[in-house]
Amino acid sequence: MTSRIGDAGIRKVVDSVRSEQAAAPGAQLSLDEALAVLARAGDSKATSAARLLTALRAATSQADRAALVKPGLTAGEKKDLETILDDASLTLSPEARALLGEVVGRAPPKPQLTVGSLGKEAVGRTSANATVYLTDASRNLSLDAYDATVKADAQGRFSLALPWAATGDRIVAWAVDGQGNKSELAGFKLDTAHLDTTAPKLLWDRLALTPAANGQVAVGRAQEAISLRTRLSEPFATLSFRNARTGEVTRLQLDVTGDLPPHATIPGAAGDRLEVSAGDGSQSEVFGTLVVGGGALETVADRHRTALKAAWSAASTRASRLDTAAYAFGLTPPSPSEANIARNQIEAFMRPSTTNFATQVEREALGRKLLALLDVAQRFSSPGYVVTTADWAALR
Repeated sequence: MTSRIGDAGIRKVVDSVRSEQAAAPGAQLSLDEALAVLARAGDSKATSAARLLTALRAATSQADRAALVKPGLTAGEKKDLETILDDASLTLSPEARALLGEVVGRAPPKPQLTVGSLGKEAVGRTSANATVYLTDASRNLSLDAYDATVKADAQGRFSLALPWAATGDRIVAWAVDGQGNKSELAGFKLDTAHLDTTAPKLLWDRLALTPAANGQVAVGRAQEAISLRTRLSEPFATLSFRNARTGEVTRLQLDVTGDLPPHATIPGAAGDRLEVSAGDGSQSEVFGTLVVGGGALETVADRHRTALKAAWSAASTRASRLDTAAYAFGLTPPSPSEANIARNQIEAFMRPSTTNFATQVEREALGRKLLALLDVAQRFSSPGYVVTTADWAALR
């Protein structure tokens, strides 16, 4: 005997699933059907079920979806969701069960996870047959994306080669068991027997420095037009703030998710200029200067654009003196949509010509320079890309 669901919209979705399961006994209430249930449970005068369903499908994490539903959830609708979870005659997919449980506040048991590295291989143990997700948090700053997965065996053991990661990178892992329960994050530095030669990335322009009481400055996240689930940097990276007025350097260590600790503060006052850098104990890099109570001054990225434009202009101007057709290169690097055309033009410029040997050597050298600058310009135009010391080297 099944329990009655009070909300007509929720009941309609569930009755449809029951019909599917009667026709095909292996059918489950899917994640998308769970989203449809939640859209009807969380709708309100301010947000229709259709609009909420669109937002739920666009959200990328279980926590974000639950946050969308809870403001419009009544006590009766919450009871309906609990009825769905407790109905033994209704089969739910693991993802659907985990999401509905998150919304009603049922904390599922989390699988345990231990993981470390053996050379360039991740090894560890978790719940039997759980799926382990791994991401290179030194390079990938998204909180939802992952680089590789591996399934644990019946004893919970797993191992996975990480050829895409570099020595010293911070690897973050989490496990999801067969019921959709997610472990706490775990992580390690890869191949620490060798020298780490890579500084952490830092989305430093998402930092906000606000004057606080008692000669302190609050360090937080800047408001964003679109909420992006990203790390500021790799887990446990150390941020350094050098105050131009006092010369003092203050350090903050990020947490396991690569984000700021709660209520973080550093010494300073309104108007102070603080140079921001990030390090991991082996390498560090300066990213720019923030003003307390204001925005950013000229940044490393700004200086990079200026240097890139100057280097491209110089090489392009010299190329045009060797071949008038090279004027097509322009005085500024091409946009990403024009990059392939520019690459073909540069390669044509480098092909053997009827000029003397010395001129041909110079053409090839200039062509290689322009191709290198084109690669830097394309990387720099990618969303979230952080300028590296290797890019600076390409501009010399």
